[in-house]
Amino acid sequence: MPDVLPLPVKIEPASDESGLGFLLRVARANGLALMAMLEGLGLPRSTWLGESAIAALARATEVDHDWLMEAIVIADQRQGYRWLRWQGRLWACPLSLRGAHPQVCVHCLKEGRPCMLEWELTGVVVCLRHCSSLIDACGYCGRRLSWTRPAIDVCSCGHFLAADAPAARSDTMANWVASLALKGCDRQQGFNAAQSTLPRWLGPMSADATLAIGFAFGVREKPFERVTSAAARVPPSTDRMASILARALVRLQGARDLTRACRADLRLSVYEQGVRRLWTRNVCPADRDTAAALLQWLGALHHRPRVLADGQRADQGELFPLQDGHD
Repeated sequence: MPDVLPLPVKIEPASDESGLGFLLRVARANGLALMAMLEGLGLPRSTWLGESAIAALARATEVDHDWLMEAIVIADQRQGYRWLRWQGRLWACPLSLRGAHPQVCVHCLKEGRPCMLEWELTGVVVCLRHCSSLIDACGYCGRRLSWTRPAIDVCSCGHFLAADAPAARSDTMANWVASLALKGCDRQQGFNAAQSTLPRWLGPMSADATLAIGFAFGVREKPFERVTSAAARVPPSTDRMASILARALVRLQGARDLTRACRADLRLSVYEQGVRRLWTRNVCPADRDTAAALLQWLGALHHRPRVLADGQRADQGELFPLQDGHD
């Protein structure tokens, strides 16, 4: 990696700003496109940046190295699998983070706010501040947004991003988005126990696993519907993710108490392979144990070793049924 000198124009990042959003603002302030800035610094023309490239960018932008490293999604190969690193932790579910295809709240951008960290989470589909849906495509040209656009509020086609109509936001969806953002951005762990619109057994799970469960419960529109491997690996559009989560939040009401028998219609609607993938590849024991309890509840538990993010293999052990704690 070549020696890197500071860029002429320095700007300060916001504490809750996306790393790539910050770099896009820096490039704009210096009269450059992001890819041109990377090329000028002798770095690869890619928004999938490695540790050495991020270290060079921290020197060029004169920001804290650790902050920038945690604010950008990094690919990480472990145990033959592709994991992601973001916010100082590993992410096992390939759907959890937006990566190369960002989403934004146009109202926030118009008010001068930066691209927020929480927008990196695929499961954050609405802005609670403005009660509006996030967008990931241009309303003029229809293309999906990318980090190569000329400014955070401008599409690659040159048009300013336009806002959709306010979203019809349910309390359950608002609770989901707020809780996922809190856990994913490390502002708080767990759901607020006083808010009872979500099953309490979701509380100890990581943001990564919470999104995986939401996807598994909502991806099928009807029982037995086939889920392609691409659909299980590539983050969907923001609109499609919102539809998936809307179905998931309804179905999760039937899974509040895992000590009760699972309804047949619910069992056939849940994407069992998604829960099984979480059981076999996860980032913490709470994710593993909850996935195992769900598989037991679905009548689909088979004994096999499980791999944690640190490479450890866990024995099956005794499974305790999870319940919501409500009458």
